Amino acid sequence: MSRINSHVILSHIDAPARILIWPANQVLVCAMPFALGMITEHVFGGVVLSVVTAFLFKLIQKRFGKGKIRSMLYWYLPTSLKLVKRGVPPSYVRFWIR
Repeated sequence: MSRINSHVILSHIDAPARILIWPANQVLVCAMPFALGMITEHVFGGVVLSVVTAFLFKLIQKRFGKGKIRSMLYWYLPTSLKLVKRGVPPSYVRFWIR
């Protein structure tokens, strides 16, 4: 085995979770406006809003870094919501799946 290929697994540990070819967070950002458009029977508006939010999401990630959105959500969303009843995960958890 060559020295280059001896650490193939370790080079992919920090790779983001993907759905097909897109990162999971980008799929969620695109799918939520589309689903909202489907629910309200405005599919074209949902598609347009999905494309706009995907563009803005990429722009924010490029300008401020990938962790900025997550840190803004952590600091500015209320913790008294019933959806967030599980609490905040420990700082060493990088990707929280249940």
